[in-house]
Amino acid sequence: RTFLKARKNGWVRPDPAVNPERCASTAYTYKLLRHDPQFGANILGTMLRMVDLGVCTLEQLPYTYDIDTYEWPPEVHWKQAMPWRAAAAAQIPAINTLAGQAVLKAHLYDGGQGNMAVLGLRSARNVTDYPAGMHTNNNVLYAMQEGGGAQHAFTVIGYDDNLEYLDARDGITKKGAFLVVNSWGEGWGVTEPSMGTGGFAWLAYDMFLK
Repeated sequence: RTFLKARKNGWVRPDPAVNPERCASTAYTYKLLRHDPQFGANILGTMLRMVDLGVCTLEQLPYTYDIDTYEWPPEVHWKQAMPWRAAAAAQIPAINTLAGQAVLKAHLYDGGQGNMAVLGLRSARNVTDYPAGMHTNNNVLYAMQEGGGAQHAFTVIGYDDNLEYLDARDGITKKGAFLVVNSWGEGWGVTEPSMGTGGFAWLAYDMFLK
């Protein structure tokens, strides 16, 4: 919501620490869904709430790790949220098919102006250890490690059909990955040159097809 609001108003990369009035409050959507913060929020459910009820800004309702997510937002924030309502929200067909991936790519390209999406991925050990974990080559994560890990949301911001990586399972060089950014901070993942910071990852198309 922050991205779309910024694009509409011509705001360039609003920083929560500098421009909280230009950033959507995650505390507000957490309170709307009223769930245990340990288990995160349902992606589509969060977006649909912003269609119905909007979202107030971080300046109006800052996010802290000790917020009470079992309480409704105060009345004043419901009123402040209304101008930030979204027009619509939708779920892209399953990206475990070529057709679904084509829809996602078209959405990300968006006629050349760029767009973003959100996907949920199990935070397996090689996800948390990325890019040093197993099933990773040329910074492309191409398979999930077995074992636990709760679902975690990543923001998809791009793709590269020509990015090559060697799949050590079959020894075949393959191509294609989605570029995602994570909320775990700049110390995780790889640095994206166009941004100049860490926090990014490449997820192979093939991983979703399998």
